[in-house]
Amino acid sequence: MRFFRDDELSDQDFKLRLYDATNIDIIYQAPHDIQEYRCYELATEWYLPISETERDYVVELGYKNENDYWIALTRSTHTRSKSITTSRADTKSSNLESKEGTVNSYIKVIPLNPK
Repeated sequence: MRFFRDDELSDQDFKLRLYDATNIDIIYQAPHDIQEYRCYELATEWYLPISETERDYVVELGYKNENDYWIALTRSTHTRSKSITTSRADTKSSNLESKEGTVNSYIKVIPLNPK
């Protein structure tokens, strides 16, 4: 494991990568889908939109180096997204319904505080 000095990371543009890792070992196999989101320094939690429910997702925090190579700093475990079952009236009242009539789903990412 490599440890980084603060000055090595201070100018980096951190991002969260959301991988669809359904039925694969992400260490050895390419994910089905990758979505990338900018990670703002003052944020303490993130809501990442997912395109499909009943899938396994993995989130990584990292950045791209000067050669455009992805450097992962940390990775979550697999998280299963559950299917959302709701009535049409519920989706309208809670603003979950998109223009296409599908229900939007999110994964909430909260970093753990080191002890």
